[in-house]
Amino acid sequence: MAMPHQVFKKKCVKELKGLFGQKRIEKIELLQQDLPDYSGPYGQIRKWLNDQKKKAVISKKETFHEAWEVKKQGHYTFALVGLPSVGKSSLVKELTNAKIDIAAYDFTTVKPFSAVTKILGAQIQLIDLPGIISGASEGKGFGKRVLGNARSADKILLIVESTKPWQINIVANELKKFGFNVTKENCLVVFTKKDLANASTNKFTYTNISMFDKQSIEEFKKFLFEQSDLQRVKPFDSNDFVILCEGCSVKDFCDSIHKDLVKRFKHALVSGSTKYRKQKVGLGYVLSDLDEIELVLKH
Repeated sequence: MAMPHQVFKKKCVKELKGLFGQKRIEKIELLQQDLPDYSGPYGQIRKWLNDQKKKAVISKKETFHEAWEVKKQGHYTFALVGLPSVGKSSLVKELTNAKIDIAAYDFTTVKPFSAVTKILGAQIQLIDLPGIISGASEGKGFGKRVLGNARSADKILLIVESTKPWQINIVANELKKFGFNVTKENCLVVFTKKDLANASTNKFTYTNISMFDKQSIEEFKKFLFEQSDLQRVKPFDSNDFVILCEGCSVKDFCDSIHKDLVKRFKHALVSGSTKYRKQKVGLGYVLSDLDEIELVLKH
């Protein structure tokens, strides 16, 4: 049974994120092999993949020497981008207990810093990038190095002081000039210093946080997980969750455990998103957050 076209498109976007050059081309070719030979929505996805491949071939010929590479870790990666001294490092330190230099002056962070924290069972990576300034996309203040490092992130957190909401425009514009497609889907706004003021924006999904409020920090952790496109699936015989991307199927769950499980698969019993408890489903069934699953295998 073919994967629903909306789920397949989301899978394509997820798996291509952060890939460039030859690696991106190879992944596109694998996705093209999995694409059902249908017209309509699948035809549009096929055209989109072809366009992505052409762009990847062109970008393969270009070399970018200024990016400081941060290795991607965990289940999901957020890059923190903002002006100097807006609280990026304080936020990462509070969430991860990482040892980061923090001071009351600009440019305390001079190189990208990566840390991983566990949130609701998922390993979430936070990349603390040095503060950017106007003209960063043109190289001012090592801006190209800073912005180039955000490319591998799954989503970008625009860190903005709650008392200076206009900072959103500066940061978003520099990202756009650098070639990022700044949208509600891939960028979130985090207003820091909630203890001084609450802020809002109509352009992006947002939240407010204060480093002096423990409840605020816990709410922020939940916010990150909700925006991560991840879901937790619990094997019936385990207290631990298997972390999958949103829209994943029973087959994806099997593959995450062991590649040979699909060969032995008979059916699965799923509770949570199903109409009945322990409802029998096949490999194509799309799982939801907090589903419980039991695999029935061939002997």
